[in-house]
Amino acid sequence: MNNASLELGGTNWAEKDASLLGYTVSDDSGRFFPQEFTFSRGSNLAATRIGKTGLIEKGRENLLVQSNQFDTTWVTTLTSVTSGHSGYDGSNNAWKLIQNTNTGYHYISQGITNTSVQTFSIYAKAGEYSSISFFIKNLAGNSAASTFNLSTGTFVSNTHNATAESVGNGWYRISLLTKPNGYQTLNTYVNQTTQRSEAGDGTSGIYIQDAQLELGLAASPYIPTTTTTAQAGVLENTPRLNYTTGVANPYLLLEPSRGNLIGNSEYFSGTGWALYRLSNLCNQVESPEGLINASELIENAENNTHVARYETASYSGSHTISFFAKRNRGTRNLGFTTSASTSQYITFDLSNGTIDTELDTIASDIEDFGNGWYKCWASFNLSSSTNFDLRLVESGHTGSPATSIYLGDGTSSIYIYGAQLEEGSYPTSYIPTYSASATRAGDSCYKTGISSLIGQTEGTVFIDINNRLLSPYPNEYVFRITGTGGDQLWLRKESGANNFTARLTVGGSNVWTISIAPPNGLTKIAIAYKSGDSVVYLNGTQVNASSATFSGNVLENFYFSASSTGNTELKLNQSLLYKERLTNAELITLTTI
Repeated sequence: MNNASLELGGTNWAEKDASLLGYTVSDDSGRFFPQEFTFSRGSNLAATRIGKTGLIEKGRENLLVQSNQFDTTWVTTLTSVTSGHSGYDGSNNAWKLIQNTNTGYHYISQGITNTSVQTFSIYAKAGEYSSISFFIKNLAGNSAASTFNLSTGTFVSNTHNATAESVGNGWYRISLLTKPNGYQTLNTYVNQTTQRSEAGDGTSGIYIQDAQLELGLAASPYIPTTTTTAQAGVLENTPRLNYTTGVANPYLLLEPSRGNLIGNSEYFSGTGWALYRLSNLCNQVESPEGLINASELIENAENNTHVARYETASYSGSHTISFFAKRNRGTRNLGFTTSASTSQYITFDLSNGTIDTELDTIASDIEDFGNGWYKCWASFNLSSSTNFDLRLVESGHTGSPATSIYLGDGTSSIYIYGAQLEEGSYPTSYIPTYSASATRAGDSCYKTGISSLIGQTEGTVFIDINNRLLSPYPNEYVFRITGTGGDQLWLRKESGANNFTARLTVGGSNVWTISIAPPNGLTKIAIAYKSGDSVVYLNGTQVNASSATFSGNVLENFYFSASSTGNTELKLNQSLLYKERLTNAELITLTTI
């Protein structure tokens, strides 16, 4: 078998800026030649992926400017700053924040506009003084203090759900939660355990470095900024190379545009959520993101149901609700119900990762996410205004979770993270939200102008995917090779049935159409075309053939789930192009699992 004229994926995934690298291999020298695929996904940070560590990776942004240049846009009030001091990271990039000799309030500040749940963080170390305090002033002029002793490593007061992490050599990273209430001022005080007026000596102070303000309930790795905000992580042009537990190589995740209709996906005390006979504690344990930002839902001691309700608008059609959940104290399970119909419900057993009972769901599953976490989801057909209820359920309860009425013990609880409600009959990857619904744009991966790499009179296309049988499939393309004059070769998921269709078109006329019934899970498909001798192989077996004749093609563009041709869920492990019609024996070898 000759080398492929173009290869993407397999054991050779590689990212380059906004591109995904495929390659060709010279049959003569064996040298690799990179081929850049364009990758895009709109202009937002709503997408996530599963990284090499098995944790969810997000797009992140430091919303502060001049995050470590405290003599610029930062306002120094009765303080001064000096640079060039030894930092927590071994650099000389730390600053000393010094009280001057005037009597008053001594602090440094930066104004922000906060309409979302956000976390402020800064690195700090004791100098001559050991106290650092934070005051966050909102539109109403109200403020609250959190004060940390940098010598003892303890909080003197804490009104911001603040945490402190020792990073060595006397340095701490201090993080505090800021709740949405419009314009705020972040004030960082030196040597003031309360917001009081006092005088300094003009030389004494504390050390600070690397400030950050970001969406969410916990601080993530620092992102430096200068005159504008800065982003990191899964950005709008980041190919989503997604990893599965226990698998060494990733797959490329390509999904259609979806929106998370829940406005606060991690902050269960935020707008939209109502708790009944439950209390919520933020930032209690490490979430599937790897940060301490999972919440704990604790039942009270009443004899009743115990419910976290998301109050939604009017929706119709297929919708999917999903959460990450983990059992903590007690033996409670997790149930979903909707107010659209008393017959719609499901209960998940969080001890063994199974579904206990369900009724009137389109589809559902519980997926092991590691470390005791499960992704629980169910799809419902909605026809009216709907509230989604997440309910704690007694172990062994049968029937609807809405009928699980029991005397709570005041301590039993589960951990929860990542609530998502989306239109569609299956769940997509997690879309985080912080005060309003968010939409992830559809993924697009393609390479154009490559007629020299595509077989024209004959050729083979191979695709290795993780297929998920949907009910029904969307009427959308898996891949599409296009050219001039209406020439194209494509593989499409067909609406209304769990089928794929492969089709070759020349000059705008269909040459042949072949139906394929793929399995659920790993699926290898090879489409070999040649005038009078075209064939399709699926997982090592010939599924159909065509003796239709055709003249040469003019094929030049290769698309995966391109937005111009419709998006579909695609988990791509590998794709190969050959400029020859491979033999049937070679096709068997290529597609055998």
